[in-house]
Amino acid sequence: MKIMMQPTKEPISVDLKINVEHIEDVIDIPAFKLTYDIRQRDAYLDLSVSAHINMILACAKTLKPVNHSMALDTTIVFGDIDEADFEMTKDVELDQLVLGEIMAEKPVVVYHEDADKIRFEKEKNPSPFEALLKD
Repeated sequence: MKIMMQPTKEPISVDLKINVEHIEDVIDIPAFKLTYDIRQRDAYLDLSVSAHINMILACAKTLKPVNHSMALDTTIVFGDIDEADFEMTKDVELDQLVLGEIMAEKPVVVYHEDADKIRFEKEKNPSPFEALLKD
């Protein structure tokens, strides 16, 4: 979703759906309501975004779906590339910016409630000779 980078008179709410097919550990991010506001600050534009996001992530052990919620409340600065997050442009892809913020804020690993029941190595049977070695 492209938005023009010009100051807004008031915050704008949009429904946003982000494509995550190319991200291995994110199963789905259902559509959510995002509010954004663009403010002029000297030679910079501040893009403030806020949303409550429910997502489905893949368990690091089992790959089973794990529900995760997060609040996104951040400001992205546009201007001189040396002092801003992004260089000033006339428009931006809002969904791509938000996806970048989500990826930076989401947990690196999550575990399904059944993950602790999974063992990747067989339990070793104790050797009858181990008791002799301890003496």
